Amino acid sequence: MKKFGIIQGRLSKSENDELQCFPKEWKAEFLDAKNLGIGFIELLSERDFNSSNPIWSNSGREQILFEAQKNNLEIYSSCTDYVIANSILNNETGKHVHLFIDASYKLGCKLVIFPLFGKSDFNYKNSQELIEILRYFGNYCAKKNITLGIESPRTTQELIFLIDKVNLQNVRCVFDTGNRAVFALDVADEIRELSELICHVHIKDKNHKDENVALGTGLINFKKIFDAFAEINYQGPFVFESVRGKNPYTTAEFNLNFSNYFFNESY
Repeated sequence: MKKFGIIQGRLSKSENDELQCFPKEWKAEFLDAKNLGIGFIELLSERDFNSSNPIWSNSGREQILFEAQKNNLEIYSSCTDYVIANSILNNETGKHVHLFIDASYKLGCKLVIFPLFGKSDFNYKNSQELIEILRYFGNYCAKKNITLGIESPRTTQELIFLIDKVNLQNVRCVFDTGNRAVFALDVADEIRELSELICHVHIKDKNHKDENVALGTGLINFKKIFDAFAEINYQGPFVFESVRGKNPYTTAEFNLNFSNYFFNESY
């Protein structure tokens, strides 16, 4: 596997200035990713159900697979932002998540990501119920040889507690460099603390106002975090989830060169 991927939508201009949104011209992103040397596009299911997203139909999934094969890209990961706007503890949300996992499996995804923010945020009041739900979906993913990656703004201690209680080999955490920077005293130390629990990394930068900014202009010391990833022998991919800039393609090209530099300095 190539070490860098990009979240779906970041190679396209956003119509409503939304950071996370599904691109209308989604096929063009596969060619752009190929030309940049990016290994895969992380598929996205939005906060609100979008019937135009090809992930939801057999014909749409065939188109995704065709574009990936044509452009020599892997299908590796998918992320459902639906659980941010809808509680994962809700039965209707659970039905949606089932369909999402099934669709990801049919595409050949090896990892599905649950961002436990917003309505699905983890707290001690809902912890036992959340543990049971994650264990259920973890087992469901295991039957399909899929890893379930949990992304959360909670402390490393809370994340370790949650994953420990779920107690499944295929349930691990997604480390988002930008999100962690806002809450952590030392992002590199968090990487070391989570260590083998990290299955996937989202690369972005943020400032003190919790705003997404261009890589290298915010809180993250990328030399330190790549040193930490090398120290724990992290061998998984890094996925760009950063701002688009004025030109999404040239921004992605900059991000790739920038991250490759620090990766090569550290590994």
